[in-house]
Amino acid sequence: MAAGRLVSANKLEYDRANEVVKGIGNVVTIASLQGPQQSVQRVEVRSRSLRYDRLAGSATYEGEVVLDDPRAAASCQVSSPASARTAR
Repeated sequence: MAAGRLVSANKLEYDRANEVVKGIGNVVTIASLQGPQQSVQRVEVRSRSLRYDRLAGSATYEGEVVLDDPRAAASCQVSSPASARTAR
Protein backbone atom coordinates (compact mmCIF):
# COMPACT_ATOMS: atom_id res chain seq x y z
CA MET A 1 0.00 0.00 0.00
CA ALA A 2 1.37 3.41 -0.93
CA ALA A 3 1.69 6.20 1.59
CA GLY A 4 -1.03 8.83 1.38
CA ARG A 5 -2.27 12.05 2.96
CA LEU A 6 -5.66 13.61 3.58
CA VAL A 7 -6.48 17.15 4.71
CA SER A 8 -9.95 18.27 5.74
CA ALA A 9 -11.25 21.48 7.34
CA ASN A 10 -14.34 23.67 7.48
CA LYS A 11 -12.60 25.87 4.90
CA LEU A 12 -9.60 25.08 2.69
CA GLU A 13 -7.79 27.70 0.60
CA TYR A 14 -5.12 26.86 -1.98
CA ASP A 15 -2.76 29.53 -3.28
CA ARG A 16 -1.50 27.92 -6.49
CA ALA A 17 1.08 30.63 -7.25
CA ASN A 18 2.87 30.14 -3.90
CA GLU A 19 1.83 26.50 -3.34
CA VAL A 20 0.39 27.21 0.10
CA VAL A 21 -2.64 25.47 1.61
CA LYS A 22 -4.54 27.05 4.50
CA GLY A 23 -7.10 25.17 6.56
CA ILE A 24 -9.49 26.97 8.90
CA GLY A 25 -11.75 25.31 11.47
CA ASN A 26 -11.74 21.66 12.54
CA VAL A 27 -8.55 20.82 10.65
CA VAL A 28 -7.69 17.13 10.42
CA THR A 29 -4.69 15.76 8.57
CA ILE A 30 -4.13 12.04 8.25
CA ALA A 31 -0.98 10.47 6.86
CA SER A 32 -0.63 6.78 6.16
CA LEU A 33 3.07 5.97 6.34
CA GLN A 34 4.89 2.83 5.32
CA GLY A 35 6.09 1.11 8.49
CA PRO A 36 8.41 -1.81 9.13
CA GLN A 37 7.63 -5.14 7.41
CA GLN A 38 5.22 -3.49 4.95
CA SER A 39 2.84 -2.36 7.70
CA VAL A 40 0.94 0.91 7.35
CA GLN A 41 1.00 3.34 10.25
CA ARG A 42 -1.52 6.15 10.60
CA VAL A 43 -0.58 9.58 11.96
CA GLU A 44 -3.32 12.14 12.65
CA VAL A 45 -3.04 15.83 13.57
CA ARG A 46 -6.06 17.91 14.63
CA SER A 47 -6.11 21.69 15.13
CA ARG A 48 -8.07 24.88 14.59
CA SER A 49 -5.88 26.04 11.70
CA LEU A 50 -3.14 24.85 9.36
CA ARG A 51 -0.71 26.54 6.98
CA TYR A 52 1.17 24.15 4.69
CA ASP A 53 3.92 25.58 2.50
CA ARG A 54 4.80 22.90 -0.03
CA LEU A 55 7.88 24.68 -1.39
CA ALA A 56 9.36 25.13 2.10
CA GLY A 57 8.22 21.65 3.15
CA SER A 58 6.65 22.95 6.37
CA ALA A 59 3.28 22.67 8.04
CA THR A 60 2.23 24.94 10.92
CA TYR A 61 -0.73 23.96 13.09
CA GLU A 62 -2.32 26.34 15.59
CA GLY A 63 -5.07 26.12 18.19
CA GLU A 64 -5.64 23.07 20.39
CA VAL A 65 -3.22 20.91 18.43
CA VAL A 66 -3.47 17.16 19.02
CA LEU A 67 -1.01 14.65 17.57
CA ASP A 68 -2.01 10.99 17.41
CA ASP A 69 1.11 9.04 16.41
CA PRO A 70 1.87 5.69 18.07
CA ARG A 71 5.57 5.98 17.07
CA ALA A 72 6.42 9.32 18.67
CA ALA A 73 5.93 11.75 21.51
CA ALA A 74 5.35 15.44 20.85
CA SER A 75 5.21 18.63 22.83
CA CYS A 76 4.19 22.17 22.05
CA GLN A 77 4.88 25.59 23.41
CA VAL A 78 2.08 28.07 23.97
CA SER A 79 2.73 31.78 23.77
CA SER A 80 0.41 34.72 23.73
CA PRO A 81 0.95 38.23 22.35
CA ALA A 82 0.85 39.60 25.90
CA SER A 83 3.73 37.37 27.03
CA ALA A 84 5.84 38.49 24.08
CA ARG A 85 5.66 42.18 25.03
CA THR A 86 8.50 43.89 26.80
CA ALA A 87 7.68 45.19 30.27
CA ARG A 88 8.18 48.92 30.76
